[in-house]
Amino acid sequence: MRRMMAPMAGSIWTTEFFSCPNCGLAYTATKEQHPAARAGSFACEICGVEVHAWSGNDDFFDWKVDQPKTPVFGKRWTSAEIHRNAEALSDDDVTPATNGP
Repeated sequence: MRRMMAPMAGSIWTTEFFSCPNCGLAYTATKEQHPAARAGSFACEICGVEVHAWSGNDDFFDWKVDQPKTPVFGKRWTSAEIHRNAEALSDDDVTPATNGP
C-alpha cells in the first residue's frame, strides 16, 4: 500500500507498509527514488528477522512501528478516513465471511 507524501528535491516520497514475516509486527517506512543505486535492509525490532531488503534506485528510511489509529467512541469518520483504513488492509489480513454451509 502506498500513500503519496510531500516531494523533496524533485523526488516523490511514498509511505510503504510492511510486516515482519516471523512475528507479524507491522511497520511503515518512507520510500524515496534516487538517481544512483542504493541497497539496504531492515530487521524487526522484536525478533531480529529481516523485514525488507532492497537494492536499486529506491531507498527506504524512517522505519516506524505502524500504530494504526483506533476510532474514538462516538466520533464519525470522514470518507477519507474510511478510504485510508480500507487501503491499509491487505488480503492477508482479511478472513472471508461465510454465509452458512
